[in-house]
Amino acid sequence: MDTVNYYLSEWEMNELGYDLFYKSSLTNHKALALEVFKVATLVFPNSFNPYDSYGQLLKDSGQKEAAILMYQQSIDLNPGNEDGKRELKRLLAN
Repeated sequence: MDTVNYYLSEWEMNELGYDLFYKSSLTNHKALALEVFKVATLVFPNSFNPYDSYGQLLKDSGQKEAAILMYQQSIDLNPGNEDGKRELKRLLAN
């Protein structure tokens, strides 16, 4: 493995997380997907997208309070995230 030139793509991690959550038949695939997004927020802490995606999967997993926190962080990083604002408003209204 070429560790000097290794590249980790935020978008590839995003795709992996969504594929695991929605398309995989692996045991515990949803838990694995959540871990992918948790790691993505650590690896790309200044990008709003991993927080937004993590919020979506937390919401879809029934983890409302954690989803709210992720959407809030996503919006803090990108105040123009209108989709995140809509989801946050829905979560807070319910």
